[in-house]
Amino acid sequence: MKVLKIGQKFIGDLLADGKIKSHETETIFCSPSAWAIYCKRIINPDKRSSGCGWASVKYKGRKLDAYKAAYHRKLLQKEKEDHKDDGPDVEIIEDTEEDKTAMEPPPVRRNVVQHNTISNRNILHDANTLIESVPFTSVGKIQPFLVSVSSSTVLLMDFHCHLTSNEVCGYLGGTWDINAHNLSITHAFPCRNSRFDRDKAAMCELQIQKLMVKKNLALVGWYHSHPRFPVQPTLRDCDAQLEYQIKMRGPTEASYTPCVGFICCEYT
Repeated sequence: MKVLKIGQKFIGDLLADGKIKSHETETIFCSPSAWAIYCKRIINPDKRSSGCGWASVKYKGRKLDAYKAAYHRKLLQKEKEDHKDDGPDVEIIEDTEEDKTAMEPPPVRRNVVQHNTISNRNILHDANTLIESVPFTSVGKIQPFLVSVSSSTVLLMDFHCHLTSNEVCGYLGGTWDINAHNLSITHAFPCRNSRFDRDKAAMCELQIQKLMVKKNLALVGWYHSHPRFPVQPTLRDCDAQLEYQIKMRGPTEASYTPCVGFICCEYT
């Protein structure tokens, strides 16, 4: 893999675990974006890095965002084939890039509020209200368990969430060590349906469940994207997270399994 920037070339090896090892410094990076930003800062330490790292890294002569676009086209082709099965009168017209840009609504601007300001849930609140996320230390508490996430899981979540401008979601698989209080997230399972075909959600979830059983993994969390507004959770997200935590808590502490949620937002 390589990064070309202002006449300079940086080389990296794609390791078996999905990480990238720099030839120049032998530093290991967990994602293409992290490596690309590091290379840009070597050339110009004072410049604030921006843009998508996928477009800066090449693999086998092609930019990574080209692989992403090819995968997106493959999904579109599959959708066409699925719709053909629904009947001969179904026609899919693929929008041009200009049409898509014209149709896209502007980014949503929302205020972020503190969670304790809406503690009275008897009052009707907007479910799309963004809630401020704070560390445990800021409220005088200790994080109840450790969380480790594999680089391949982060890469797949990032890739899935930036394939489309529509909101997507998926599930997370891994293991829970109750003695060490360590939650290890090793796999991401994208849901291959959208809000336009929710009737396929049950079948999609069943397929993911079978994959987790086959890989001997436990369900340990979920993720979704915020394609048009900040990464803070909405009130609806908080309610969903609480519901999942209660469901996965189990009848006793011995059967307790944590549930974590990830949110991936747009590139800035």
